[in-house]
Amino acid sequence: MDLSKFSLGDKLAVVGGVILLIAMFFLPAYSWSAGTVFGVQTGVSASWTIWDAGGGIGFLILLGVVVGLAAILLRAFEVFDISEQGVAEGLVVLIAAGVAGIFTLYRVAVIPGGAGIIGASRSWGIYVALIFAIVYVVGGFMKFQEDRA
Repeated sequence: MDLSKFSLGDKLAVVGGVILLIAMFFLPAYSWSAGTVFGVQTGVSASWTIWDAGGGIGFLILLGVVVGLAAILLRAFEVFDISEQGVAEGLVVLIAAGVAGIFTLYRVAVIPGGAGIIGASRSWGIYVALIFAIVYVVGGFMKFQEDRA
């Protein structure tokens, strides 16, 4: 594999997508704590990842990242080039990144469980995921622009 084959859009999309996956599976996105229950100090707390939050949103983010990264990496490793099939690679990456970005933004906006879980809040991992979802989308957009030129 020749790294010179990667454009700036490719590099941003790959880095953003990979770190988004890491954040989605391993970083705490939400936390919950019950410090005092009926006047008794409990010290009970929990955290969960975007994937653990359920609802199928994590699967849609995963799908968006895998499709976009597959389009880039399969071409880079000379396994399969989607553009030879008449489909613009930049468009595939842009749509996949858009799907991952929209659903990551949804996960930032909506805390799973809503008001039913007292004390639930966003944790630092959700913001890391959002930052790298934005990097992924910007990389996808740059890839789309590069393919159009």
